[in-house]
Amino acid sequence: MPQDSFHCCVINDGAGRWFVYFDKPRSVMTVTDSMTSTYEKAMTTKDQIEFAGNVSESLLEQSWQEMILRRTLKVSEVTDDKLILVHVVNRIELNRVINADMQLRTVDLLERAVNAYLSLLERQIRNRTDVEQMAARKTMRNQSSQRKKSEKHENGSTSESSKRRRTRPTGLNFDD
Repeated sequence: MPQDSFHCCVINDGAGRWFVYFDKPRSVMTVTDSMTSTYEKAMTTKDQIEFAGNVSESLLEQSWQEMILRRTLKVSEVTDDKLILVHVVNRIELNRVINADMQLRTVDLLERAVNAYLSLLERQIRNRTDVEQMAARKTMRNQSSQRKKSEKHENGSTSESSKRRRTRPTGLNFDD
């Protein structure tokens, strides 16, 4: 499965818990309670743009990801044959899916959701590792440049690290 081709989140409202999935290659939005009810809608690019708040097509993917990852979706109305999903002020109506293999379908959605989160977690770990490696290199570079700076005197001559720095003798001081 290509990266970022399946987005999912969980919405908790007063009535229950809803799982929201968006399958990008199929352009299908699915909302389910994972028990008895599943609602779906095939969405065109135009539908996605309108639901995301009339964003430009170049920002659609980013807006769609943020909408799902930040869980800005709300279930506003549920009936036997439809569910209304709201994002800010935009609404879409999803129709109920009547299918004998609903348990298999729910298991498939759950598997894809777990794979999507594992992929996201893997990317975060990889990015964190890259950042830590870059920070370590930068720290090592700073330490080596500080050592080089400390080895030079103000007049430009280099000091030998094995020699102890001497101070000027002050002589004996007697109190009168």
